[in-house]
Amino acid sequence: MDKILITLYVPLLEANYDIFIPQSKTIGYTIMNIQKGICELSDENFIVSTKRILVSKKDGKVLDYNAFPSESNILNGDTLILL
Repeated sequence: MDKILITLYVPLLEANYDIFIPQSKTIGYTIMNIQKGICELSDENFIVSTKRILVSKKDGKVLDYNAFPSESNILNGDTLILL
């Protein structure tokens, strides 16, 4: 399974995380898994929600839940923001 290394910025926690995301899973699936990991890392100071979105830092676009990373033009080294 191919993965992409991104930097994830979480404004709610004022924290950055370097993570690998799978190319074979949708953005929606990836958002839910990312949230679970951040919840654990933050000693549950981060609440998992179905309303969170990922935004590309380079162009400010909201990523489509049903799209795959390659369809969203996500590349290694990109920064995404979890809102």
